[in-house]
Amino acid sequence: MRGMIDVHCHIVPAVDDGAASKKEVRNLLLQEYKSGVRELILTPHYRKGMFETPRDIVERRAEYVAREVDRIRLDMQVYLGCEYHANADMLMELCKEERFRMNGEGYVLVEFSGRHDYQRVRNYIYQLQQEGVLSCCGSCGAISSSDKQLEQVEELIELGAMIQVNAGSLLGENGFRMKNVSRRLLKKRWIHFIASDAHDSKTRYPNLGECAKYVLKKMGKEYAETVFVKNPKKMLDGRR
Repeated sequence: MRGMIDVHCHIVPAVDDGAASKKEVRNLLLQEYKSGVRELILTPHYRKGMFETPRDIVERRAEYVAREVDRIRLDMQVYLGCEYHANADMLMELCKEERFRMNGEGYVLVEFSGRHDYQRVRNYIYQLQQEGVLSCCGSCGAISSSDKQLEQVEELIELGAMIQVNAGSLLGENGFRMKNVSRRLLKKRWIHFIASDAHDSKTRYPNLGECAKYVLKKMGKEYAETVFVKNPKKMLDGRR
């Protein structure tokens, strides 16, 4: 599938646990392009006490990535976003700080971990929706494949959240549990975005092309275009 948009990747060099060198940046960009990606939202981590690279440094290094796209003559557009790890100050920061928004628009990519119980996740999503923030849950770390927890995912979607799943989870690269959860969500059409979450060119590499083949086979062309192209375009524009 051509014209795909990767809404979650760690290609900005030396700001988190993603690309560590200029060479790796180039390798990752070439892999993204080869897989069929034509637009990228760069999403460096922001996590208090772990990844707190100053805004000016993140922006300067993201500009380097954009220049590298031009240098190697790829027909690809690059935008800046963030993968924001949920914390007690989240509501205030996401409402005030444009730097945490996807392409500076209305969406935020929120990462929840296993330490966030369902009630906390639900409260965060509800508060963000009340403030007009379009929240995209970017991790299934706290979700199991039990019917009860899948019902909780449905409730989050009804609140207004959108679900992003990593391609590697659907392909079975992140273990059986994540594959089982992701494929059940896919079958129910509860996935709104599928992204690479690429960190490097060898172990956590861009793999949207491979995943798109799987989704096309299982769900058909219309749904595949929705999660790989149409919904990401809405994210870029800040539209529901």
